[in-house]
Amino acid sequence: MDDWNEAEGGYKKFVEMLITRRAVLPDRLGGNATPIAETVSSGAVNIKIGKEEGNGEPFAWTVNGVGYSPHIAIMGQVGSGKTRTMLEAILQMHRQTQAPVLLLDLGKGELADNAELARELGAEVLRVPQNPIGLDMFHGSCASEDIASDTVLGFRDSLTKVMQSRPGGKQLDHIREALKPLFSRNVRISMEGVRDCLKNYYEENEINIDSVISAINDLTERTIFRPEIAPADFFSRSWIITFGQARDTVKNLAAYLLLDALNVFLKNLQEASRDSEGHRAIRLILAVDEAKNLLASRHQGLSDNIRLHRSKGLVVLLASQSPDDYKGAGDDYLENIGLPICFKTNAVATAVIQNMFKGKVNFAALDTGVCLTLKDGRALRVKTF
Repeated sequence: MDDWNEAEGGYKKFVEMLITRRAVLPDRLGGNATPIAETVSSGAVNIKIGKEEGNGEPFAWTVNGVGYSPHIAIMGQVGSGKTRTMLEAILQMHRQTQAPVLLLDLGKGELADNAELARELGAEVLRVPQNPIGLDMFHGSCASEDIASDTVLGFRDSLTKVMQSRPGGKQLDHIREALKPLFSRNVRISMEGVRDCLKNYYEENEINIDSVISAINDLTERTIFRPEIAPADFFSRSWIITFGQARDTVKNLAAYLLLDALNVFLKNLQEASRDSEGHRAIRLILAVDEAKNLLASRHQGLSDNIRLHRSKGLVVLLASQSPDDYKGAGDDYLENIGLPICFKTNAVATAVIQNMFKGKVNFAALDTGVCLTLKDGRALRVKTF
């Protein structure tokens, strides 16, 4: 009934919702990955960015074109038009494909107040930590000892990135030894369960409370995740998740665990289908607004999602304030970007940006709403609004 009400009486939309949200098999069955249904058939997905300066011709880009990455990087200072452009690109892709959208607002959380955006995407809005994320983030860890071990190590990496002091070798061993039994024997593991397991291990082995326990205590003061929805179902829906009222440690850990879960989920999928011209079907759109700190973290989940999963039908949009945000990211994210969109900023272009634009570029002189992008390998000014 909830689906019917959301479809507003539209039978076609209702059936599409049933297919993409409800008729999804578990992503693991007998140790083998089960592919989710294609959200749409393959076909060219074109987005219009604006009009070319000089001749006024519309500038459009084929997201799932052949021979290049579908990912988009949007850069520009506050008020330059980057968030507006990102949202318009997301909406155009969603209208053509009905692919679910996972939109993470790592800034002030203002996107949670955009009711029209949520309505058009059919997205549920979560304000963390007021609204916990209902994802079973460790889903399937008990399928085998190897999977349990990999899941523990992935969680450990994410946890240590948000700790104020980097844990030593013994502390890293404690985390692994404490959590491996939990991850190998249990389903629907909560952060509170992780906390209790760590505490019990420390008490049983007479280990003094240290920064690991302090960090996990801080991170479980509020409920961030509730392990209710399997990844196959969660990533078949659209979500707008904001962190405007969350502490940085909570915001960062939640983003890391989301990206880790998405990475594991996509690894288990078959490649997305292609049409006769090579256009790959788009299964999911991941967008991150105010991605600076996430880029700087060198998080493996983000890296894998960008580098490895375009063949699975993933499109990634990253919005940040400056090309400098990609400095030292450690994975050359911009080399995996198909379309750069650079608005006004006083930052000096990185070497990767200069290589992308075939020479030195100056973003400081751009007017509001005007971006510098690429067309046929050459720099081009586009007026977006």
